[in-house]
Amino acid sequence: KVEGLTGKVTHLLLINGALHAAGLDGVYRVEGLKTTMVTAEPVRSIFVSPSLQQLIISTYNEEIKSYRQNGSNWVETHLLDTLNEYVSYMFEDKLQNLWLCGRASTWKVEMIDGQITNIDQVNYLRP
Repeated sequence: KVEGLTGKVTHLLLINGALHAAGLDGVYRVEGLKTTMVTAEPVRSIFVSPSLQQLIISTYNEEIKSYRQNGSNWVETHLLDTLNEYVSYMFEDKLQNLWLCGRASTWKVEMIDGQITNIDQVNYLRP
């Protein structure tokens, strides 16, 4: 058992050579049998953006949180704070657009040099 994790872990990520566990307890950096908390927000989905060099988290409170690594710590960047939606999956395309997939629609977040230039919502015909 890993110290500090008591809830279900749904995601394991390797970020810059360090193991991170995410789930109902939040996001934790795992070092041996000890953990360091990144955030206590329960995580629905998590994605590491290669172009932004940020951790993007969809929470069970339908919030989108973003974090940038500063040494061994993570600092919240508030990149997508205004988007309060159910998001179950995230990915980036070859043009470095961030896609957030939800129940009834998908959001395309267009970025240039790490700055958001446009957000388009694509509604599903039959959600």
